[in-house]
Amino acid sequence: MPRKTFTVDYCDYCASEDKEVEATDTIKINGKEALVCDRHGAPVRKVLVEFEAVAAPITQAEGQRPVTPGRRRSKPAAAASELPSGDVIRAWAREENDKAGETIYVVSETGKLRAVVIDAYKAAHGIS
Repeated sequence: MPRKTFTVDYCDYCASEDKEVEATDTIKINGKEALVCDRHGAPVRKVLVEFEAVAAPITQAEGQRPVTPGRRRSKPAAAASELPSGDVIRAWAREENDKAGETIYVVSETGKLRAVVIDAYKAAHGIS
């Protein structure tokens, strides 16, 4: 025999008062959530409407990328003016490999340069 199963969510506030009132909304704030009925959700909706009426949109500085929560921006190893482009450092590393007759510095065509390669380039060129 075919069956249908329905799930009914109850208001968390009403449940704490031993009442079974169907939830109409979920409120999520700061990693927490609560199921609420119309009666308990109304004050929150009212505050959100008032907030939206006075709040200004969040804008970002031109050219600035958004900061992802939980991640920090890393500080550059050296000022941009001190180090040449990655292509220049790669060419230097390949020349050093050729001079030595073996692979001292492993470099790819693109992508992030390994710290050991950057440190060796800085040491060879007197960059601190």
